[in-house]
Amino acid sequence: METGTRPAGSGGSVNGGLGEAYATYWDGWLRHCARQALALYPDLEPHDSGREFDPLALFYRLYGRHGTGPVFSIARRNARLPGFDIAHFLLQEASSAADLARRWHAMMHQQAKIRARGGEAAGSFIETGDTLEFALSPFLVQPANRAPFGPAMMGGLAVGAFEQMADRPVEVFEQRNNGLTRALNLSAPGQSTEIAFDSRIVIRVPIDARPRPVNLASARMARLSLTHLTGAQHASLVSRLASVMRGGEGRHIDLDEAAFRLGMSARNLSRRLSSAGLGYARLSRFMRLRTACLHLATGELGLDDIAFHADYADRHHMARDFRRMAEISPSALRDIMRG
Repeated sequence: METGTRPAGSGGSVNGGLGEAYATYWDGWLRHCARQALALYPDLEPHDSGREFDPLALFYRLYGRHGTGPVFSIARRNARLPGFDIAHFLLQEASSAADLARRWHAMMHQQAKIRARGGEAAGSFIETGDTLEFALSPFLVQPANRAPFGPAMMGGLAVGAFEQMADRPVEVFEQRNNGLTRALNLSAPGQSTEIAFDSRIVIRVPIDARPRPVNLASARMARLSLTHLTGAQHASLVSRLASVMRGGEGRHIDLDEAAFRLGMSARNLSRRLSSAGLGYARLSRFMRLRTACLHLATGELGLDDIAFHADYADRHHMARDFRRMAEISPSALRDIMRG
């Protein structure tokens, strides 16, 4: 296989296997990052511009022509892209760098059978030292190890996430499997952030660092956003519809009632959703999941009550939906949030 060439048969979702919510958010994240890469590196434009945009193929071209440095930098820049997914929500709700590492480790452990095909590798993806030093091994887990640039992409994403947990600069090092360690110069992306496939990435957070100040309300709104389901051009419709569906907490709002509350016919609403590439049933699944996650985060209700308020038939229905959407159980997610 030529360097930088995407292998045959690698089409479809690169994030498949970890649930519908996970794949939807991270496939959208990949498309967003690929368009940034195309803007930064116009030489990546395919010769056949009429073909459907393939973000994974574009990153193979980026890797083949420019190495892993730009992949790392673009991922780092987009560590907090708005949109709802359980993993994204869980990590972005962390209160400190140590809490972020704990949550990430626990989530990987819960998903180890998928991430590492039943092995224990996912459990050692992130290791914490005596101080605020975190060692990541992205090459151990899926989907990072499915592509030659995958570990650099996950490493950049991780560095960006930890940077949000520190109001002072973090230090980042690459530990190669030959024992050599070098510092990465984050202020000069490119060759200075080139990372080998099987390297460990060490992130050192200043011991007295605090999370960067943010508007908590707007930050939570961003990580609960559902606009990634359709794109920005349909954001207003999705937002209005989600508001209507939230108004029936504990009671199902069907398509006919939702359309009535929006002042349109059910046929018109269905047609508009279809043109946006979104079905009412699919939006309902994301709404239920999002509501349940919010209740799990507060820790104030039991699973039966959460299932009721999130519009599930019962807690067993909720558990099945969580498995389908994110490959994690509600109780496991609650335990991770509680610490």
